[in-house]
Amino acid sequence: MSGPESNQIWQDSADWRFRPWASGIEDLDVTLLALRFSPDGDLSFDLGLVSGGGPDHPAFRGQARDAAFRVQDESGLVGLWQALSDSPQRGKASFAYRGGLWAQESPLTFHHGGGWAYVIVTGDSCLEIVAADAPTIERL
Repeated sequence: MSGPESNQIWQDSADWRFRPWASGIEDLDVTLLALRFSPDGDLSFDLGLVSGGGPDHPAFRGQARDAAFRVQDESGLVGLWQALSDSPQRGKASFAYRGGLWAQESPLTFHHGGGWAYVIVTGDSCLEIVAADAPTIERL
């Protein structure tokens, strides 16, 4: 359920740029259940719905080819949340951004996807994916 990319930029500052990511889960409350990373650099992940079928049962499966990823908890997200404070993205479960500390720390963000990271926000973590194309997410 990954839609076409939007060229709309939500916030543009010296350090951060945000844009919508039509992932199909942007208005849902999800939890990260599993991550699988292949030697070829392909990532797959399972997401559960917090309400409905219960958070322990996979409701969505996502994939990203030739990807890099990281999962952050509260300590690594302070800068991202501060940058989002005035953005219409607040409260969305998925979005794309460029800039920030990851871009400063790693050349991967520029090698993959022109510097855009795709983010899935859950109640207790944040999955950031850098890939040449937006990850796809399908309902199971």
